[in-house]
Amino acid sequence: MNNYSATVVKLGRIIDHSNADRLKITFIHGNSVIVGLNAKEGDIGLFFPCESQIGLEFAVANDLIRRKDENGKAAGGMFDENRRVRCQSLRGEKSMGFWIPMDSLAKTLQKPLEEVLANYPVNTEIENIGSLTISSKYVPKSNKIEKVSSDQPKLVKKSKSRIIDDQFKFHFDTSHLGKNLHMIKPDSLIAVTWKVHGSSFIVSNCLVKKKLTFIENVLQKFKVNVVDTEYDYVYSSRKVIKNSAFNEDVGPGYYGEDIWTRVGEELKGSLHEG
Repeated sequence: MNNYSATVVKLGRIIDHSNADRLKITFIHGNSVIVGLNAKEGDIGLFFPCESQIGLEFAVANDLIRRKDENGKAAGGMFDENRRVRCQSLRGEKSMGFWIPMDSLAKTLQKPLEEVLANYPVNTEIENIGSLTISSKYVPKSNKIEKVSSDQPKLVKKSKSRIIDDQFKFHFDTSHLGKNLHMIKPDSLIAVTWKVHGSSFIVSNCLVKKKLTFIENVLQKFKVNVVDTEYDYVYSSRKVIKNSAFNEDVGPGYYGEDIWTRVGEELKGSLHEG
């Protein structure tokens, strides 16, 4: 599972909202979350973390998307059509995530609540149930529009990877602290660090497939032993290789420029081979 899964949680302490009589505040995975007046300690429901996207069928079944009634007045839920869960301030208090009672999942699946509670106990993380998406990572739409001739199919060139298995390593996924607070014991020795927001960057001087010349390719076909690997610098974000020498399909990404290659080039010569 990942940090954008919905999690079945049981509500703990609930306190009054400082500036709204019909709202309450609870704490889920270390986040303050605003809930309705009917929420009680011990209630079980689904928690969607910030920057997750609520599945369309789930949102429709529970009337979570903003809409207008026949008179043009605002109706429906609290989410835009993109169904993005974001940190927001409600009457002066922050809500870092979204919680909804478990009967919402029962309504979506059209199954009895008792059956749903039995199949999805507390601490279960849910992304998909069969073909039904419950929660996923919110990915903003690109503002770039590619013009493609209407009578011509778009041809996508698939780049041949030069990466060798087990040579280059992406960063491992870090477990979400809030979901693992129960693992910290009174006598646990822990280190607390401060994460400063930025872009993940990996640089590696690793063994890759060599780009062979025409002659070298011919020699290989005749079973001549040709050196077909070499050491080279590979740059990546947390999940995407960024230098075009190894990924022809890479684009400028979120920042609009290839900051990974620019910084990686500055580090060339700094790493030992391997």
